[in-house]
Amino acid sequence: MGHVTAAHAAINVPQFAPTTRYLAVVSLRRTVRNLATYGAPYGLMEAAPRLPRPAPRPNTVSDEQLAMLLSSAPPHLQLYLLLCHDCALRGGTAARVSWSNLIDTALLTIRSKRSTIVRVPISGRLATLISLCPKGDGTLVSLLAGHRVGHSALHQHFKRVLAHCGLPMTIRLHDLRRTMAEKTYRLTSDLRVVQTLLGHDSLGSTLQYLQRPAHAYMDALAASIETITGAKG
Repeated sequence: MGHVTAAHAAINVPQFAPTTRYLAVVSLRRTVRNLATYGAPYGLMEAAPRLPRPAPRPNTVSDEQLAMLLSSAPPHLQLYLLLCHDCALRGGTAARVSWSNLIDTALLTIRSKRSTIVRVPISGRLATLISLCPKGDGTLVSLLAGHRVGHSALHQHFKRVLAHCGLPMTIRLHDLRRTMAEKTYRLTSDLRVVQTLLGHDSLGSTLQYLQRPAHAYMDALAASIETITGAKG
């Protein structure tokens, strides 16, 4: 019981981001639940802390901001940014993409966090950059750079380009993935298409990326109801 109490205190340390604390709670409760099957003390699960799921980040990147980033980035970083945006990949996943993930340079095949196979069409501008990559066993970003480039180095390079462009330093690589999800939903109005793009097993996860479009559609729905019912007329 003391370990759960200590974990509860650590989870509420202010310097941890809300999402970090929430994921720590989920992990702790999963561990406690597993321990209960092996005879852990009664009431241990009740002592495990609970936290509400934090609201998703609403940040997205405008077309102008993306254009600034691409114009200031070297080719290998352009490739990385477009993998995060055009293919809506997570930063770590984009950094690992290799020739083995490509099907005729028109389709990208990867495994999601849940090991689901995700297939995403490759945009024309991304295909152009990929065509510049020499054949090899390394990642596409490293092959285009001419030397090994890891995820951490790419992240730091991204931050330097942000500063060079005078863009907000609060922009994250994951905001590119969220931006593509929002654009796709606004274009198609189809949650299943966005779910396929993001490689999610559940629509609930997909909805976490679409808070801003949801508000916009709700406003449109409210206006439609008023018009249809003649409440304002």
